[in-house]
Amino acid sequence: MNSSFVPPSLAALPLPASLDALKGLLVAGETAFLVPFSMALGWPIMLLVAEVLGRTRGDTSLRRLAAWLARRIPGAIAFAIILGMLPFYVGNLLYGFAVMPAAQHMAWYVVGAVPVLFLGYAASWWVALRRRGSEPSTLRPFLPDIVESYLLAFRRRGLERPGLIMTLFTVPAMLALGFVLAAHSVLMLRPELWGPVAGVPSGVLLPVHEPQFIPFLLHMFLTAMGISGFMVAWHGADRMADGEMAYGGSALVFGGIWFTVSFGFQAFAGPWFVLSLPQELSRQFLGGVFSSSAIFWTGMAAGFLALALVGFAMFSPEPRTFIWMAAGLVVCNLVSMVISHQCAREAVLDELLGLGTRSVDPQKGMFLLFAIVLVLATAAISWMIWVTSRVQKPQ
Repeated sequence: MNSSFVPPSLAALPLPASLDALKGLLVAGETAFLVPFSMALGWPIMLLVAEVLGRTRGDTSLRRLAAWLARRIPGAIAFAIILGMLPFYVGNLLYGFAVMPAAQHMAWYVVGAVPVLFLGYAASWWVALRRRGSEPSTLRPFLPDIVESYLLAFRRRGLERPGLIMTLFTVPAMLALGFVLAAHSVLMLRPELWGPVAGVPSGVLLPVHEPQFIPFLLHMFLTAMGISGFMVAWHGADRMADGEMAYGGSALVFGGIWFTVSFGFQAFAGPWFVLSLPQELSRQFLGGVFSSSAIFWTGMAAGFLALALVGFAMFSPEPRTFIWMAAGLVVCNLVSMVISHQCAREAVLDELLGLGTRSVDPQKGMFLLFAIVLVLATAAISWMIWVTSRVQKPQ
């Protein structure tokens, strides 16, 4: 083999931390990314359902919820893009020799996801602008007033009518993006399809026939719908606490039903995905490795408890306490799911890439500086979001 194609020794790379620290950072980044990514996938579908039900039933609460979702979908997509940077770069740092070949074998599916994301994002902004109403525009934090005024004038010339068409475009665009990401995740766990033993690649490789693909796709979709529903239920509980009992109750029940149904089906999709893995991998989640099994089943238990608490919240006159308790369990479920995926990735790729046997000389000072900046930036963004949420809306 030509030596120029051999990856350099890991000891020669100036990594900022040990491999375990980077893997922990990858788990944290993927968990943070999963929340807005799920809302970007699930909220457009919930918007369509709320709008259709609101119109057919004459339910003003559901139509108001649809407008609330429309104004926030662009923000969810933006947060998903921003928070996806950390797991993308750390994942490439650790598993780049698997990430890139898998993406290259998928060819135009990966490349085509970029313009689809941009078009879906632009369509969601158009819907948000159309649903502005009496509230400050969602565009305002990003555009100067004069630009926004031109867009509003453009909208008032009768071009607001394609709003439903734009929403219908956002839904398949986001689902197509999720499809590509799911296929790439499955393909990474099958190095025999893209590694040295696969030989010279011919044509586009899409792992739709792999036994892990359907359960993983279903698992990811149900997770997205569950998180989306939970955030809507949380919004409804907050509105009820502020005295808007009719609207808040409708949003709480609407989001709670999406959450409970989605997480209820997760009880089948999660184990199905584990059982679809090769036997040596699935065994470690079924008692073969204590830590992996404990993390996986603890997450499943946390999901069931969260489902019960949200069910209690839907019938409680003061639901916010139940929602707050369920939020911690939902986070526990997400963390366990991401760690389980990381365990499977380690079992497949660490030996292939030799990560477990290569020595690393971490630059502790650089990692500490990075961690401090990350914490401060997260705290600043959280504070800005909290302050913005407390601003009174114009009557």
